[in-house]
Amino acid sequence: MNQERAYLYGAFLGDGFISNQGNSWYLALKVVDHDFADEFERCLRVVYPYKHVSRYMADKAVGNRRARTQVKINGKEIYMEFKENTNSKSEIPKFILDDVALWPAFLRGIMDSEGWVTVGLNKKKTMMSFNVAFAMKAPFVGKLADMFNKVGATVVSDKTKDDLRTIIFHPLDYLKSGVSFSIVRKRKRLELVALTLNDFTQRYSAIKYHGEVEDKV
Repeated sequence: MNQERAYLYGAFLGDGFISNQGNSWYLALKVVDHDFADEFERCLRVVYPYKHVSRYMADKAVGNRRARTQVKINGKEIYMEFKENTNSKSEIPKFILDDVALWPAFLRGIMDSEGWVTVGLNKKKTMMSFNVAFAMKAPFVGKLADMFNKVGATVVSDKTKDDLRTIIFHPLDYLKSGVSFSIVRKRKRLELVALTLNDFTQRYSAIKYHGEVEDKV
C-alpha cells in the first residue's frame, strides 16, 4: 500500500489535482494515456479500498487534441490529506522523503506526469541525441534531482529557463535505476534508447553523450 500511496503523490504533484466545489471534495487525474489512468486508478483502489473511484471520458478528441480520461475519488479527508501533506503542491511529503524505499514509486509518478524520452539528432544535426528528462516549475525540483541521483538515475543536465527547470538523465542510468514509466509508449521508447546505446557501446569504445532536449513524446 505504501508504494501505491507514494505513486499517487508523485502523480498528484505532476498532473493530478484536488478540487472542492460546493459539497464535492475530490482528488483527480485527467490524462491522455489510458495506461497512466489505469495505474492511478489501481493505486487509488489499493490505498482507499472502501471508497468509490469513478472513471470517464472528460474531453473528447477534437482536431489535433486527443481525448482525455479522468479518474476521480471523492472525499473531504482525501482532499485535505493531499493538500496538507504537500502544502498545496509546493512540497514533497515528509513520509516519502524519510523512506528511500518509496522513492522509485514516487518518482515514477512524477515521470509519468512530466517526463519524456527522445531519440533523434542533436540541434546541430551532427550526432544522435538520446534523452530522458522532465521539466517542472515547482519549488521542490532540486530535491527531486537529488532523489533521482540517489536512486541511480544520474542527472547530466539541470537548466532553468523562465522558471521552468529541466532535468536530464543519462538514459542507461535511468533505466537501471528502476524508476521507469507506467506509460507503455514512454517505457518502450526508453527500452529502444537502451538497446541503441548498448549496441553503440559494443561497436565503439566510448560515446560522447550530449544532454539536449529534442522532440518530446
